[in-house]
Amino acid sequence: MKKYKAVIFDMDGTITDTNPVWELAIKMYLKESGITDEFIVSKIRDQVRGFASVEIGLKIKEQAGIPHDPKEIVERINKIGHTLMGSKVRYIKGFEEFHNQLKKMNIPTAIATNANKYVVQKLDKLLNLRKHFGKHIYDVSDVNGAYKPLPDVYLHAAKMIGINPKDCFAIEDSVCGTSAAKNAGMYCIAIDTAKIRESLNHADMIVNSYEEISLEKLL
Repeated sequence: MKKYKAVIFDMDGTITDTNPVWELAIKMYLKESGITDEFIVSKIRDQVRGFASVEIGLKIKEQAGIPHDPKEIVERINKIGHTLMGSKVRYIKGFEEFHNQLKKMNIPTAIATNANKYVVQKLDKLLNLRKHFGKHIYDVSDVNGAYKPLPDVYLHAAKMIGINPKDCFAIEDSVCGTSAAKNAGMYCIAIDTAKIRESLNHADMIVNSYEEISLEKLL
């Protein structure tokens, strides 16, 4: 296997255990929009899992018949999610130990996320992301809103840490994220925190936890 020189991480669901927050935010949005049937709510939740925020808005509009622009739907869900973030937000199990290994090996790392800057700042305040990544935390606002599965945020992160994208491997948890990493020319490991393994088969490797990733083989 090729030896890689840097690791670029997604954020939500990959290093921060925030997927439950967003699922609850969607449920609360649907409730305030008059959608309370648990079957419909569960169906929508399952259909939007693993997709980019713009696609989530489109799918909710389509499935729930809500007469709002998809962008407005996403903005409202984001606002609800922001209020829910607090002391319960944690790092994904095994992430800090994994990142500490990379640090000891002097391997550059960065975050490349579909989240907006406000969410990044909120999570940095709660979890001190910069303790691990310093200034190398990049979001869609850094690439003019080019959301995954477009590769822009991954390409930007690789450029900022000074490593050729083909010499990086990415860690992701979503459908659009794994596509973005592959579109950037990176080796991609999908960590199945959202339990959507069957949808992640375009990743180069699928694992259930950080403990399954062998840095010795990759680096």
